[in-house]
Amino acid sequence: MKRKLAIFGLCFAGAELFAANMPPLVLVPAAALLLLLLFLSIVRRSRALPLVLGAVAGLCWFCAFSFAVFRPVRALAGQTVTCMVTVETDATAAYQNGQLRGTLTVTGINGKSCHFKMRSNGFPAQEPGETFTADFTMTDLPKDAYRASRLSRGILLQGEYTGGYKTGADSCAPRFALYRLRKNASALLRRWLPRDLGGLEAAMLLGDKAALPDTVQDTFRAAGISHLLAVSGLHLALLCGLFSFGRRRRFYRPLILVRAAVAVFYMLLTGLPISVLRAGIVFLLVLLGDWFYQPIDLLTLTGAAAVLLGLQNPYAPCDIGFQLSFCAVLGVQASVALTRWEEAHIPGQDAESWQAQLRRAGLAVAAVCIALYWPFAPQIMHAFIHDEQTVALGTVYLRARCFAPIMMFLCFHMVHYMQALGKGGVSLALAAIRQLGMNIPLLLLLDHFFGMTGIIWTQVTADALTAVISYLIYAHVKRGLEVPDGTKTEST
Repeated sequence: MKRKLAIFGLCFAGAELFAANMPPLVLVPAAALLLLLLFLSIVRRSRALPLVLGAVAGLCWFCAFSFAVFRPVRALAGQTVTCMVTVETDATAAYQNGQLRGTLTVTGINGKSCHFKMRSNGFPAQEPGETFTADFTMTDLPKDAYRASRLSRGILLQGEYTGGYKTGADSCAPRFALYRLRKNASALLRRWLPRDLGGLEAAMLLGDKAALPDTVQDTFRAAGISHLLAVSGLHLALLCGLFSFGRRRRFYRPLILVRAAVAVFYMLLTGLPISVLRAGIVFLLVLLGDWFYQPIDLLTLTGAAAVLLGLQNPYAPCDIGFQLSFCAVLGVQASVALTRWEEAHIPGQDAESWQAQLRRAGLAVAAVCIALYWPFAPQIMHAFIHDEQTVALGTVYLRARCFAPIMMFLCFHMVHYMQALGKGGVSLALAAIRQLGMNIPLLLLLDHFFGMTGIIWTQVTADALTAVISYLIYAHVKRGLEVPDGTKTEST
């Protein structure tokens, strides 16, 4: 089995996700079955050994971490204790005047040192980084839609403030200095940009959505482009790509250090969301390979990132950002692998025929989406919502969005094709054109002229224009891959 570390890492994260969503009694027979499979794999020297070993390691790490770290903390549920806490950077104004709500890092309980995070819906504090002592009644996290997300961020308990507030010195931890830097940069953007754009740019570049109205966020979600507001690996790649010049030997390693420093700084500045953390770990491992002049493999590095994230918190795979980020990378790798297999096993005109069949299949699926969503949009909306005004608005959204899969398929088909040919620069350029050159400018332009309706049609319009540019670039690259007799060169 190739790419053993990739298989191990992904199975490690999958086992943690399984354990987090199953009752404890289910884990006992699951562990016994995995140990049996591990024994058989070792005896028979099976190629499935990395898969089984990753699952066993993930399950064992989840159980050990839960028993050693989570269980003692959860034993505090139902008690009222005096805590020394530090307000974390996600704190926002609470419903009560003069109070905040958010995450608190507990550094002491009844005079004894400890370290864990809890959630509180109201406590007397002014800003993140403030340290104080107060009495809290501890309870287990409510079993709602936010439970898995909070566990993935290391939040183990819910705390209700009951009094005894005593202020302390502000924390000097670097994350609060970076938080203030992020807030200052966000304020500068809002000061120098137009009112409607400042909060939008702060969210897109810094991950600071505090100044972004809820109506704008809801509009982005309804239009299906809320990912534009999330800081992701694309931001990190574009930023570090600015420092990728200079392949001369005397500048090679200094530039690696510069790119590593920029990557770490941007990761910390944005608050280490999972999507950025995953991309940052992979990028730093790539730089480590470049430092020692070693070849790199994206899928293997993705597996290593999954292990590192799972080791620091076994509930990390429960985060939706973790799942979407890793699934996106796996989807890209699957597409690249398919294209490379095609290039290796389907020569000449057969490869062109295979590409055409793939395009026709993708367009057929998109056509089915249009045929279903356009006429049945009201019925689909009624299945989830019964308010007539909301149904009418949602019908417009669905009918606009049903055209997006066609253009999106054509765009990503070309991005993955270029990556499979080893033209990473062209692939990155197409992704940047789609997001920075088309999506964001059209979002602002169509919003200015057509309002919310323009925002709804932004995705379709941007992908249509990007698809045209993609195929023009494809035609140019294709000519460079052929010799006069029509056969492909060895570069393919």
